Amino acid sequence: MGNLLSCPQCDRTLTSRIGLVGHLRIHRTETGEPVPGAPTHSREHRLNCPHCPRAFTHRMGLSGHMRIHDSGIHRNADNTVTPCTPSTPAILTATATPLP
Repeated sequence: MGNLLSCPQCDRTLTSRIGLVGHLRIHRTETGEPVPGAPTHSREHRLNCPHCPRAFTHRMGLSGHMRIHDSGIHRNADNTVTPCTPSTPAILTATATPLP
């Protein structure tokens, strides 16, 4: 394992240059401007799933999790299967909340 690379925009560290390049995309639009209101990595905030109680520190964790909801079927806490019909893309409705 090599040196850790630090994101200049947040406290995230990555183990590869390609990982850093991919990570930096969350901080920029196509024109290179910062994304207004985009979630950033912070140990102080978590991104809440708008469809279930799960919460994530990183946007990519929430994005990966959202695939279970995007499939149209997900499991509830009581392990029953129910249809999921989000009216808007869930990543856009996710909110960051302070950790206790």
